[in-house]
Amino acid sequence: MGQRSKYKSFHEWLRSRMNTVGVSQTELVNALSKSGTAVGHASISRWINGKAYPPREIFPKLLQILAVHGKNTQVACRLYSGMQSKVE
Repeated sequence: MGQRSKYKSFHEWLRSRMNTVGVSQTELVNALSKSGTAVGHASISRWINGKAYPPREIFPKLLQILAVHGKNTQVACRLYSGMQSKVE
């Protein structure tokens, strides 16, 4: 039987992951900028507060910046996919 995620939403997971790896909003903005993606502090704030969601093309970069691997990738993808189906 599959293990259930302790997270109820993508934004909850994102906020927790940023805390776990010690990445601030400013550091995430800077890392995304270095990867060629211009994202402002307001966008990041909306993502971690559940007011908006990162575009699909940014999602893989978030996983890389936040050092997401293995089972954590599955959890993140499941939460992100669930969120996307509600938006579309």
